[in-house]
Amino acid sequence: MQARSLRLGVLGPVCVDTLGILLAYQLTVSVRVALNDVFHRSFSGDLSYQLMPPLAFMIVAYLAALAVAGAYDDAIHPSPLEMLARVARGATLAVMLVVVGAFFLSRNLYSRSLIVTLLITSIAALALLRALALRAVSLLRRRGLWVQRVAILGNGTRSDKIARHLRQEGGRYQVEGRIATPGQLTPTENGLAVLGNIADLENVINRHRIDRILVTDDGLSEAHCVNLVRACERMGVQVDKTADVFGEIPKRLWIVRGLPLVSVVSVELSRWDQITKRLVDLTVGVVLSAALLPLVGLIALAIRLESPGPILFRQHRRGRGGRYFQMLKFRSMRDGAEGERVRYRHQNASDGALFKMPDDPRVTRVGRILRKFSLDELPQLLNVVRGEMSLVGPRPLPNGDVEAFLDDSSLRYWIDKREEVVPGITGLWQIRGRSELSFNEMLTLDIHYIRNWSFGMDLEILARTLPVVVSGRGAY
Repeated sequence: MQARSLRLGVLGPVCVDTLGILLAYQLTVSVRVALNDVFHRSFSGDLSYQLMPPLAFMIVAYLAALAVAGAYDDAIHPSPLEMLARVARGATLAVMLVVVGAFFLSRNLYSRSLIVTLLITSIAALALLRALALRAVSLLRRRGLWVQRVAILGNGTRSDKIARHLRQEGGRYQVEGRIATPGQLTPTENGLAVLGNIADLENVINRHRIDRILVTDDGLSEAHCVNLVRACERMGVQVDKTADVFGEIPKRLWIVRGLPLVSVVSVELSRWDQITKRLVDLTVGVVLSAALLPLVGLIALAIRLESPGPILFRQHRRGRGGRYFQMLKFRSMRDGAEGERVRYRHQNASDGALFKMPDDPRVTRVGRILRKFSLDELPQLLNVVRGEMSLVGPRPLPNGDVEAFLDDSSLRYWIDKREEVVPGITGLWQIRGRSELSFNEMLTLDIHYIRNWSFGMDLEILARTLPVVVSGRGAY
């Protein structure tokens, strides 16, 4: 149910917004033609359609802009006014994208009156259809459909308070009861039934079809915390906590009637998310590969002229599911440098098992320039097109480095989480410090990205990557 609920929670608004964009497109033309007497220039319906940006581009621009504006963020449940504000921000950003895109995608000049009308009609259409959709969902929830089954892990008045607030959320949540910690098997004061003990967690989840667990107990042992997170990740159950329970774990905050809750376990990318992310990777990868061919040719020539050896460096890295793939880079070191690594291991600048070495004598003059501006990574666009990598994601690690972690139980969780997603050309490492980050900082950023992934985060990382790369900071 949790995965299905997540898909409906994202795919549903996307479908509604797509209908809203189609409606706004038609309304814009109709309204502009109806207002011919107001404007100096009269438009027919056919002319108006010709002066509008392509419909397919509009849909993509609007959905991307709404995602950036937080209109599909299910972690925070906004009020109707806040949702209206998000829709308005998204529509405004989308119109700006449409205006820019019109210069490149249409030979006709766009009409300012049409663009202004589009902004107004799109906000109205999106808000209206979302309001109607929310009303329909509310009616479904009254019949017990499209609800999340919630169990509360904890005891006492805090659990009762959380349950009371959840039941006031318009039928969104169905509180099944609470999961007790050892020695606390009696019902709470307000009759919150005990579903079972934390030691019997998996049976409780299956028996009551639990979609979400809210943790209110401050006194959970480390063993219970670890078992809870692992079991819920394996079974696709969302775990959230009151904001003062788990300390400094990377947080994703959401609000239930003023109560701050923090997501500990987030559900992995839905099939819809994976398909969409793959389509974006494939499209952008092909376009960039074609556009950068002249630069690629110059780099290849420079490498060939400076030192003997292959132009490309090929290395096996661990991808999604722990499967090996051959990652491509422009060769930035002298030929055979990988075999010299043991010789320089005592100069490793990383505080973890990864090998990082500033002023590496194996790096060529051309290679130093390539590394400074990350140009050595350009061949990985081919890995993206082949589906082995994504534009954005945790950086793939060399097999030798990963194998050094496999026997370390404290790092096993990090490795397992990394291998749930496709590795990327750029990621949080690259925009937060690159090689200057400590090993623990790299670990934390990987987990944060995987738990909190969204299209908005990917767009932000891509937008911030270019300035970081141009500056050359943190690269060696």
